[in-house]
Amino acid sequence: MILRKKEFFINEEEKLLYKPTDLISLFGLSKNTIYAMIKMDGFPAIEINGKKYIPAKELDKWISKNVGRSLSFSYT
Repeated sequence: MILRKKEFFINEEEKLLYKPTDLISLFGLSKNTIYAMIKMDGFPAIEINGKKYIPAKELDKWISKNVGRSLSFSYT
C-alpha cells in the first residue's frame, strides 16, 4: 500500500495540543476560569516540561461528556 504525502501531514489549523491561552480565545473565558477548569478532576490536561497542555481529542470528549451540565469553578 502506498500512502500519499498528504496523509503524513496534519493540517496546520488542526492542533493536537492546546495551550491554556488557546482555550481563553477559543471559549472566550477568563484566564482564571480556564486554569480552574484545568485543575478540575477529569479535565484532560497534561504537563510537559512544567507547562500545561490540553489534548484536542480529549478536550472534544470532555466537552461532549459535559454538555448540559452546569459547571462552577473555585478560583483558589
